[in-house]
Amino acid sequence: MSPRRGLLLLSAFFSTNIWLLWSPLALRVAPLLLSMNDEIPIAGFLQKLRLFVGQLQGFEIEGDSMHPTFKTGDRVLIDDRSMLHIGDIVVAHHPFKASVKIVKRIESLEKDGSLNLIGDNPNESSDSRGFGSVKRDDVIGKVVFRLR
Repeated sequence: MSPRRGLLLLSAFFSTNIWLLWSPLALRVAPLLLSMNDEIPIAGFLQKLRLFVGQLQGFEIEGDSMHPTFKTGDRVLIDDRSMLHIGDIVVAHHPFKASVKIVKRIESLEKDGSLNLIGDNPNESSDSRGFGSVKRDDVIGKVVFRLR
C-alpha cells in the first residue's frame, strides 16, 4: 500500500469517528455512558490532607440507589468548587426533605441552572424522575475521590 493511500484511509477513519463523536446523540449520551464506566479514584495523601484542612468534605453513602458504583458504608470526598458536567456524581440536598442528602449522577443540565439527577440503580432510586429537577444551589459538591 502506498503511503498516500494509507494516509487517505487513516484520514477517512478519523473523520468518520470524529463525526460520530460529535453527532447530537453522541454528545448527549456518550458522557453519561463513559462516566458510568469510570471509577472514582481512591484518595491519596494529598486529598486526605485537603480534607483535613477543609478544602474537601467527607460523606458516607447510605442506601442502594448508586449500586454498583457505591454501596452503603462507602466513604467519598466531595468538592464544592468543581465544575459540573453530565455524568458527574454529586451530593445534593433532597428537594422536599431538608435533613436528607442524596448522591446521584447528573443526567442533564437545564438552561435555568437546574439539574436532572438519576441513580445508577433505577429500581432503588428516588431521583428526578419522581421529584423533578434540583436547583444548582442545592448541590453540595461533586464526588471527586473515594476513601478506603
